[in-house]
Amino acid sequence: MALAGSRFETRLPPHVHSAYVLGVVDHGSVWVTVDGKSYLAVPGSVILIAPFVVHTELPEAGGWSFRYLYPSEAVVQSALGIGSVVRPALDFAHPVLHHPAIAAAIARVHDRLRDDRNDARECDEFVRLVRLLRDSATRARLRPPAERCNIHAVRDLLTERPIRNVRLSDLARAAGLSQFHFTRVFKAEVGLPPYAYFEQVRIAHAHDLIHQGHDLTSVAYQLGYADQSHLTRHFHRGSFTTPGQLAQLTRGAETRPRD
Repeated sequence: MALAGSRFETRLPPHVHSAYVLGVVDHGSVWVTVDGKSYLAVPGSVILIAPFVVHTELPEAGGWSFRYLYPSEAVVQSALGIGSVVRPALDFAHPVLHHPAIAAAIARVHDRLRDDRNDARECDEFVRLVRLLRDSATRARLRPPAERCNIHAVRDLLTERPIRNVRLSDLARAAGLSQFHFTRVFKAEVGLPPYAYFEQVRIAHAHDLIHQGHDLTSVAYQLGYADQSHLTRHFHRGSFTTPGQLAQLTRGAETRPRD
């Protein structure tokens, strides 16, 4: 749920998270690219990205330090007191903004969760943060043209749950488009070609399953990889760690005694 980095210099390829990304930059600067547009985040900047949105973070020389929160859709909806029919609960107009109140709220929640390791739903500061985001950093939802709506529906189909295998022809048929046109429109709307996006979604689901305690062989099977080594190769391309390292970190966090 909470992650901090100091002088982080790793440059990741375009990727997605299954949760929201709510961050504040403490030191240094980083270029955040979403929908083909790049935004420079400097100390004090807020970074806001919805689940399964393709993005990259490219640090400038010297790296950058940050505090990130990764609340799930369910946790955000619970904090707002709304049902699961509203998805996503938060929709951000810009991935990077200057908003001291939001920046301070993210920092407070991050430090609170780091210190007592409670669930975000038990943190009043988190509820206040999510309400502030809803009131200050969201945009009115405009219904896109039908073709784009179909692409969004296919994207939701890929992201709602782990899917072992997909065929381009099935996705194009679901969108009501030819395969060629579907691939072109999907990349323009989502930020990656369909198969590349599907791979990023599988990696995001692998993170979730590992955090939930699934063994790596089970994770590989559930997500349609041939074996654990196949999972590791793909996972490492879109992450700064390996499945085994992430599993060790998860087990360490579960067994670490509270102060």
